[in-house]
Amino acid sequence: MADSEELVKDLAALSTSRSRSLSSSSTGSDGVSETSTLTYTQEPYETYQQRVRELVQSKWPDIPSDQIVIERMHGGWFNRVTGFSIRSNASGKPREYVLRNIRQGYDRSLISDLAPLQFLYKYSDLPVPKLVSFDGTEDNPIGRPYIIQERAPGSPILAEYPGMSHECRLNAARQLGHFIKTLTSTKGGQMGKLVPVDADSAGPWTFTIESLEDAGPAVTQAYSHDFAEGDMYHTLQCIFQYRLEDAAKHNEIYSFEYNSWFLAMTNELGVLGYLTDVPITLCHLDFEPPNIIADPTNEQNPISAILDWDSAIFAPTIMSCTPPMWLWAWKDNEDEDEREANDTPSTTENQEIKKAFEQAAGPLYQRFAYHAAYRLARHLIKFALYGM
Repeated sequence: MADSEELVKDLAALSTSRSRSLSSSSTGSDGVSETSTLTYTQEPYETYQQRVRELVQSKWPDIPSDQIVIERMHGGWFNRVTGFSIRSNASGKPREYVLRNIRQGYDRSLISDLAPLQFLYKYSDLPVPKLVSFDGTEDNPIGRPYIIQERAPGSPILAEYPGMSHECRLNAARQLGHFIKTLTSTKGGQMGKLVPVDADSAGPWTFTIESLEDAGPAVTQAYSHDFAEGDMYHTLQCIFQYRLEDAAKHNEIYSFEYNSWFLAMTNELGVLGYLTDVPITLCHLDFEPPNIIADPTNEQNPISAILDWDSAIFAPTIMSCTPPMWLWAWKDNEDEDEREANDTPSTTENQEIKKAFEQAAGPLYQRFAYHAAYRLARHLIKFALYGM
């Protein structure tokens, strides 16, 4: 594949353009100003926080109101996020929680957000904040579906990493490598999202994997912990062929041209053997520093939580193998270039961090992380997942 680097560059540019378009319309934050109130046409924080207090008191009726502290936090496009702590005289130390509720005007299922969390509680040992309570209805003091989770100690790792000791960084790298190995070991039979079968059950949930929209006829499989490996090559072929035929039927020239290109690249990668024996596994899809919470006071296990599991799905395991090169090639104000991810780090300490991460992440990560063909495949899979 002589021109694979150029193909990667072209496809990455297209993917980046699409991501920026999405980010301009699908991200946001609950800053301290009135911006979020105007942007999301939501209830002003001044009155909303009183309703949050009512909700907290309904869940902890024995706690006096003056022992409850409400904290405004950054949220996202779909979810409003609020922190609160309960200061109990008995325990002395405040108990801290996070409340997430779906913003007004969004037809989004709370159960779909909960499914990956419940799945992880059942099948993994990953650091995921404990679920305390949820309500999928609007029959509650805040009038919206919500989730309450325990708040993990620490801050997003970008704020903590520069001040960590070398030993702490090594342990963080090992923890994050274990996270990747756990994902790449959790197999699924097809690309798709987790759907709970018994979400109203008080016991552990069971799950199905529902195939992606706009990817061919809908298929639902019961989840099994012993799934056989899925076929990535055939899956991508089917998705792009289906979209190609749909574009032709509706005379969508732009979509037809791009899906023809995607299908051709899929076939080229497949013929060259790069898509052979690639398992379908659980993927986070947003494994970035803002979603990694670190607590450097716990030097042995500084990673206290991985957040933002809403978009987690089963996909080719290549998607879990993007190198977290910020671990060993930290750049304060520069964009990372994934082509440099496997370069030998400039210091002995960073070489040790890279090695620690790779050893913990396991052989699948090392197979799929660095080669140009797999960088290209990651961009192709993004278009298979999200379309144009």
